[in-house]
Amino acid sequence: MSTLDPNRFAGPAEAALLRDDIAADEAARAALRERAKRAQTALHDANEAVRAAQEAAASAQQSVDHITQLEHVVDKRLAVSRGLLHPIRRLPDELLAMIFTWRPIFFSISRPVPCLPFVLAAVCRRWRRVALSTPVLWDTLSCSIKDFRDIEAERSYASYLRYYLVRSSNIPLSISVVYKARNCAARGPLWLAISELYRRAQTFSFSSYHDCDCKASVEAALNTPVYTEPDSYREVKYVQV
Repeated sequence: MSTLDPNRFAGPAEAALLRDDIAADEAARAALRERAKRAQTALHDANEAVRAAQEAAASAQQSVDHITQLEHVVDKRLAVSRGLLHPIRRLPDELLAMIFTWRPIFFSISRPVPCLPFVLAAVCRRWRRVALSTPVLWDTLSCSIKDFRDIEAERSYASYLRYYLVRSSNIPLSISVVYKARNCAARGPLWLAISELYRRAQTFSFSSYHDCDCKASVEAALNTPVYTEPDSYREVKYVQV
């Protein structure tokens, strides 16, 4: 039917057609309401199922978390129990120190990060005590020095270098310094620490990786000439790469 004009009264023929349309539309509306009711019921059931599934998932996650925590507790207990039975715990401190110092390998570093003695000292309290009380473990230092971000970083690195002086007691040291910093002025806390290491060194090697000539600065900081050949006691080298 074409669009109805609401501003008039329907004639007899049109009224009969309208009554048929009204009856059909009312039947369609009743059917749609029934479908909407069924859809709302299905939606309600689905929402209830989703809530139930979410609650079940949350409960399952709590169970998983609790079981995982218990598993970690058991793993730690097993690690402690097995560690207590490890044969290395039967070794006296003297033999443990000999193992620590057998062919020690030190890695080049550019900042205070753990190398061999620090790694050993971080294992457990006993290993730390043995490592800190074994001077020969601290008799070799190989370091690669770059530019520091500020004076505090330089002081921290200088303290790291001096730690080898303290822990090595009075034994001669073997020092290798690779200087990659662009600042060639040999002054400040870093160079004070390097000069202290030099005075304790049996072998001392210094290498520069920049075009600037650090030789004069190194000689001034160490208060000694820099040689290219070793003398009778202390090998002092200067190599500019």
